[in-house]
Amino acid sequence: MKKVIEYESGARTRQVINNDETYIMPDFQSFHVRDRKSWEFYRERTDGNAMELVPLVEECGVNAMFPFEVKAGNDLFALQKHHPKFILMGWLEKESVNEGNEDLIRREIMSKVPPLLEKGGYFPNGDHGIQPLVTFENLCKFMTLLHEVTGNPEGEFPRIMPN
Repeated sequence: MKKVIEYESGARTRQVINNDETYIMPDFQSFHVRDRKSWEFYRERTDGNAMELVPLVEECGVNAMFPFEVKAGNDLFALQKHHPKFILMGWLEKESVNEGNEDLIRREIMSKVPPLLEKGGYFPNGDHGIQPLVTFENLCKFMTLLHEVTGNPEGEFPRIMPN
């Protein structure tokens, strides 16, 4: 079974764990995975604007990234166009859930999710974790519409449809 390797961005020394082995990397550019066949995708987690980072990490073997913050100026439409095999995750503004405004939630999801899903390689998700002050009702509005748009009938939450 293939594994997912996670990589936390931010420090100069990075640690990658695959099965029982640990690799320490002093520089991202020198990153090499010894057994590429043992993993399916390698996900980079980063903060801020990652537009210039994607081509660099893709060249090093990374093929997925999260969370692509909206306010940092990321543009997943542009990244998807120039890096069609790169897996993109996130880019749904967490503030739309914080506000709970149904129009904001609908605009945020409908303007991004359908076109990105259509081209493939996109996992819709918030641009970071859900914030502590988000109400359960607002989260349900967001998740209900997201599940509807993605055609996913799953989910353990009350279905609350935005108007």
